[in-house]
Amino acid sequence: RDVVMTRKPEEVYLITGRPTIRFPYTSKASLMEGYMRENRVNYILLDSCYEETDRYMRSYVLSKPGSFRVLLTDNKGTALLRVQ
Repeated sequence: RDVVMTRKPEEVYLITGRPTIRFPYTSKASLMEGYMRENRVNYILLDSCYEETDRYMRSYVLSKPGSFRVLLTDNKGTALLRVQ
């Protein structure tokens, strides 16, 4: 099954019914990549509500051009990404 990684997995799970996990609070790309591999992450939901999203997840995504495909965005900072 597809796994979604996000800041608020409980809320995403209630809405989608898909397996969801919280992203790790780390700035180390190797730890982020290992966590994503270990948990078989297929999608990342970036929100525009929490500082932690920008500090950890958005920074990681921006450091890896070509690794993610934008599926949906609201043009305000929230985006659903597919892990390539």
